[in-house]
Amino acid sequence: MTDPAQYDVLMRNIFRLVEDAELLLDAGRYASANALAIFALEEAGKYTAFMSETQPPKKAKLHVFRQETIGEYFRSAAFFEAVARELDPMLESLKEKSPESYAEAMAMPRRDLLRLTMDSILTDPEFDMDKFMRRVIGIDPSMTFGAEAKAGEYHRERQESVHADYDENGNVTSNPFDITEEKAIRSVEMARWGAQLQKFWLSSWEKHRDDPT
Repeated sequence: MTDPAQYDVLMRNIFRLVEDAELLLDAGRYASANALAIFALEEAGKYTAFMSETQPPKKAKLHVFRQETIGEYFRSAAFFEAVARELDPMLESLKEKSPESYAEAMAMPRRDLLRLTMDSILTDPEFDMDKFMRRVIGIDPSMTFGAEAKAGEYHRERQESVHADYDENGNVTSNPFDITEEKAIRSVEMARWGAQLQKFWLSSWEKHRDDPT
């Protein structure tokens, strides 16, 4: 695993962009806040790609690849949270169906039990991850960010947040003043969450360093 210290400047830049976006949001500069928040999400995706040693596909647009990467991280974090919330009810159900399996499960460290449960769920061909997360966590923009980024929606929104453009007939095709407070809040909150998630790499590195097994 890569030492996070190698990318300290990138980590600091993610938080700088998020904090600047929050200042702009508070000042009512919604388009600028939205643009910086999306830039922060891309930087968070870059950090995630570096730490996970994920390479972009050939001919991929780097900023879209980085958006997709942080989007996948959002989904992974949401899945982990959903399983963690549902673990105790799952264990109670297991206790009724198979007391021996329940006893074995309870003897495991909770971290290992969570990992085993997640792996088991994901091997079920009938498991619907999106339905499961919506039921447990609810609807959250971060859970659809990756798919929307892949479709180019955040590329277009980033452009609209910065550029005023016209077509050949002089009609406005991109208007930063159309970026609403709601959109800006959504992006800034996701960027803050994306920044916070990057701290996981540091704690994971420290744990691996102190206990390689």
